[in-house]
Amino acid sequence: MRLRALMLRRMDASFFKKLQRQMGVTNDDLARKIGRDRTVISRIYSGERKLKPEEVSAFASLLQIPIDLVLEKAGLHHPAAKAMAGRSAHPSSELEEYDWTGVRNSDEYFSLFGIAGAHRTAWIVKTEHMILGGYKPGDCLVSDRLKAETAKRGDDVLAEVLDIATGNASLVLRRFEPPIIFALSARPDFARPMVVDHERVVIKGVVACMWRGL
Repeated sequence: MRLRALMLRRMDASFFKKLQRQMGVTNDDLARKIGRDRTVISRIYSGERKLKPEEVSAFASLLQIPIDLVLEKAGLHHPAAKAMAGRSAHPSSELEEYDWTGVRNSDEYFSLFGIAGAHRTAWIVKTEHMILGGYKPGDCLVSDRLKAETAKRGDDVLAEVLDIATGNASLVLRRFEPPIIFALSARPDFARPMVVDHERVVIKGVVACMWRGL
């Protein structure tokens, strides 16, 4: 099921705008919270772009309202949407978040790749799912969240995969060949491709650079 099928009624933009005024929250604040450009918020409110389930928790946190209320006012009502909105961790992820504490000049370095700080996430590879693509356990990579919606054929992407039965999510590194993502490994148990349906499988970022041995 595509994300658009989850929209059972229109986004109540007036509700969110009124709440923003009361809370002193700007569109820039919301955009930073979901890791997008501020124009995305305007597109969401106008109905041009749907609020994605995985962004619901960011709205709820910043506006200090329950997730169920965000889902209701955004016109989303689906078990998968609620499960995706409620999760904040990836206990079974194939990647571990990289700690930037103490790293000097990181903003200047990554500006060379055109990656704004608000859209940058760094990770350490934990598995051999992409070993044939050049990623070994212990390698570090930086993902650009701003390019998640424009990922193209051949990109290496970070994707969030939801287990509908349990509501748990994992973060994976895969090669993108629309409409699927797949591992690059000789191991048959890693071979299962997954369809990017924007519900159970959502691209979260595109790999911008990687390094080894730090």
